[in-house]
Amino acid sequence: MSQSHGIKDLTEFAVDTIQMAGEAALSYYGKGGDQVKFDMTLVTETELHVTRLFQQQLRKHFPEHQLFENNPLVTDYTHDEKRYLWIFDALDGVANFQGGIPIWGISLALLENFWPILGAFYMPTTGDLFWARAGHKAFWQDKEIQVSQQEHFNDEACC
Repeated sequence: MSQSHGIKDLTEFAVDTIQMAGEAALSYYGKGGDQVKFDMTLVTETELHVTRLFQQQLRKHFPEHQLFENNPLVTDYTHDEKRYLWIFDALDGVANFQGGIPIWGISLALLENFWPILGAFYMPTTGDLFWARAGHKAFWQDKEIQVSQQEHFNDEACC
């Protein structure tokens, strides 16, 4: 019999695991071949390692949850643990990662019966963690953030 977990448990898992995955990715960061324009071997190795780490943590903590992969998904509305679908991007900003530019991260989202309920983005090189739950406040680390109320933006450079 599976144990049901609340949104706080799911959020804690997401934040802890995405940071753990980020630390693992840092061990590969900026180590692409100097003579190679795009080191696909480095990217593939990193993505596989970080994805395996996430999969292991998910199976350990929430074995009945689904992970968006190439497998068939349960698409029926359900109240059991299979209603959760995790979407994980091990390297968001691959070219920057490979080139040693610190603007890349790891993305994670959680859907419940295909409705988004949680999202997180972690930038390991800067330590910035952004996360939010549906219908609640959004955060940068533990500081509340919000979308600007300004309706019109000028995208031209100033003086």
